[in-house]
Amino acid sequence: MTGWTRALAGISATLLLAVTPPAVAQQVDVVDKPQDNERPGLDIVTVNAQNNDRAVEVTVSFSRVLRGDVIVSVLARGTDRSDGVRIVSERRPQTGDETYLLPIAFGRGGTLRCRGLTGVWNSDADTVVLRMPSRCLVRGNYGAVRFAVLTEQAGQGGGDVDWAPEDATGDIDSTEYVPRG
Repeated sequence: MTGWTRALAGISATLLLAVTPPAVAQQVDVVDKPQDNERPGLDIVTVNAQNNDRAVEVTVSFSRVLRGDVIVSVLARGTDRSDGVRIVSERRPQTGDETYLLPIAFGRGGTLRCRGLTGVWNSDADTVVLRMPSRCLVRGNYGAVRFAVLTEQAGQGGGDVDWAPEDATGDIDSTEYVPRG
């Protein structure tokens, strides 16, 4: 190897390292059949769920934002269902929206404290963006997670409207595990 060849190889290696992108969030995208809801309400169109290092972020797109509830179940690989959580966001245009965290993915339980939990509804874009700091799921001690999204009619006893993903029979399912990014 000549001096010039070594110099060019060194410069090329340096440039390659300089343009290497930073770590990218791991994510899963789910496309739901339009107008497949059980009853009137929030019809899910797409779900984008990201398992970032510092937070889990889920964007749910609807055919139209209406009054109703979105529930995102999150479960870490290798944990029991009781270690999972549900991010709940209630769309209430008249009285104000509310977002909170419940224990036990795919189940029932009381409200958990989770500083930094947010739910931002956007009627113009027909979306809600939910963000949960990683410390709110098994104290941040997890790797891959899976998701399931459910919408319900507003209020106590409101029935299920739509869900994603679905299994082959049309019942609610969960995504594959998404590595932490």
